[in-house]
Amino acid sequence: MIGYSDATHLLCYLQARAGLASLHGPMLERSDVTVEARARQLALMRGEPAGLASLAGHPLRGGVAEGPLVGGNLKMLHSSVGTPWEPNVDGAILFIEEVSEAPYAIDRALVHLREAG
Repeated sequence: MIGYSDATHLLCYLQARAGLASLHGPMLERSDVTVEARARQLALMRGEPAGLASLAGHPLRGGVAEGPLVGGNLKMLHSSVGTPWEPNVDGAILFIEEVSEAPYAIDRALVHLREAG
């Protein structure tokens, strides 16, 4: 299963309740998906090594982290707390995707996720 944003609930449910892996990403027929990204995504779906994708940004701390990668759209993750769609983040690396949310709303959601455990 591949999806992002509003599909976060479904992807988290598959991981938490069925133990299935999924991909947080765009559908392959989108015109803005690069050839490299499409090849990496197809390799991942076949269970093959997909190579490393570079990430932009600045780390808050140095080091290495290992664990399952779990997450998705912040608004969807926030609304999943206490439901069957709440992802299991024990020992996981949490990733969050959000694009058009006000900074105060992002802060509120992150604080709520932290306080909810």
